[in-house]
Amino acid sequence: PLIAEIKTLGRNLEILFTTFSDTGKKEAQSLSSYVRILPLDNFLFYWFALRGLKPRVLIISETEIWPALLWYCKAKDIPVIVINGALSERFIKRYKFFKWFLKDPLSVPKCFCTANEGTAKRLQELGVLRDKIKITGNTKYDLIQSRVNGTENSSSNSLFILLFASVHPPEFSFVIQVIEELRKTKCNLSFIIAPRHPEKVKILTEMLQQRGLSYNLLSSGSSLVVVGEILVIDVLGQLMNFYSMSSLIFVGGTLFPLGGHNLLEPASFKKPVCFGNYTFKVKEEAKELVSCGGGWEVTEAEELAKLVHKLCCNRELSKQAGEKAFEVLTRFQGATSRSLEVIQQVINL
Repeated sequence: PLIAEIKTLGRNLEILFTTFSDTGKKEAQSLSSYVRILPLDNFLFYWFALRGLKPRVLIISETEIWPALLWYCKAKDIPVIVINGALSERFIKRYKFFKWFLKDPLSVPKCFCTANEGTAKRLQELGVLRDKIKITGNTKYDLIQSRVNGTENSSSNSLFILLFASVHPPEFSFVIQVIEELRKTKCNLSFIIAPRHPEKVKILTEMLQQRGLSYNLLSSGSSLVVVGEILVIDVLGQLMNFYSMSSLIFVGGTLFPLGGHNLLEPASFKKPVCFGNYTFKVKEEAKELVSCGGGWEVTEAEELAKLVHKLCCNRELSKQAGEKAFEVLTRFQGATSRSLEVIQQVINL
């Protein structure tokens, strides 16, 4: 959403995207006709790659620290802004070893628009001045609602659907254990499993077969979710549709040290969320969801099975939890307008 807003700032404003991969280049080309792959973090490489260009501003998304790029901008008098700034406790420990080296490049950005207070404090620990830091939030949460608006909320009143979203191979055993526990109950349940990477589906299906669990693949044309069955999503770009029909979503990347995926996408459909204890990438979101009753942290298969059984038997409680989760999402929105205001101030538009 921020790119669309920036384009409205001026008729002659062109946006150059830089990326470090071919995949990123393809995605960027859908947003702008000016896309370049950025070279390794080397001053001379930047000098040749960006020759002939004098951008009015460099906007860095997330908190990727590229010293040579920042020094290049300083030499060419190009103002720098960091948006969606996020530094976890895990990464700050690594950066602290190089604090003496990072002090100068971190002095280059005019402003750090951070996702949360925690990142603001950690940037200060690295030597960034507090008056250069603004807590604006993460623009990705403004994008969620635009995706949701085009998706019909089609949840069933009778069938309770448990969706395992963006799960990784280290989490497959947990998923299977939960399903086996719940199949022992008399609940009106069905299951959807969406591996984070479709190429890992084969690992999942082999594990299901070994445990004697039958399943249907979305790619085979089976999109109906019926009682007791397992639907495996092996097609990209379909997860939002299944959020809308599910009753409870377990978000993956949280049962091993990956740090978690987007916890608030399911919340945008007013669905309750659960996750493991490795949420350092989404720490603030997890904390808010748990504290308001819109989400739960679970680490054992039996623990999640009991939660599902409880919500399945008490649909009103499940509905209330989903509404609370949605309230958390609304508190995290608005970063686009706040970040845009900072950009306008820096480049005087």
